[in-house]
Amino acid sequence: MSTFVNLVLGSILLVAGRKLFWLFVGAVGFIVGFTLANNFFEGESESTILVIALVVGIIGAVLALFFKKVLVGIAGFVAGGYLAISMVDLLEWVPGLPDWMLFTLGGIIGVVLVSVLFGWGLIILSSLVGAFLITESLPLGSVYTTLIYFVLLLVGVMVQMRFTRG
Repeated sequence: MSTFVNLVLGSILLVAGRKLFWLFVGAVGFIVGFTLANNFFEGESESTILVIALVVGIIGAVLALFFKKVLVGIAGFVAGGYLAISMVDLLEWVPGLPDWMLFTLGGIIGVVLVSVLFGWGLIILSSLVGAFLITESLPLGSVYTTLIYFVLLLVGVMVQMRFTRG
């Protein structure tokens, strides 16, 4: 994904993922759409892939307005799986499990988070995804990227908690 898109989407999710739950679902749909379009339409222009990702994200966001719990649960599963794979890459950890198993385990944790603790689950997952999207765009070494990731995560959770109370 382009650096600009990562920074904008990550920043919005970091501070408003709970309040704008439909945006969280749309952002996860965008990430899925981008990943799938990259795999299935290899060789296409980046603008074509971005349009496909945007359409998937918009469909997810619109459907989230009508089927809130179901789509937030699906987005929680996908976000949890995406984060599990991404964190393994970020931390350069070799767990000895296949990617599909890591994705599934992360997905189960994600769906449980948003199902059992809807508000808190959205705050945590949107902060995790937002912080990852931002740090993924930064051209820093892994130690600095990890440090910035956790600082952003903390800031995102604190800001969203404040918005939720107010």
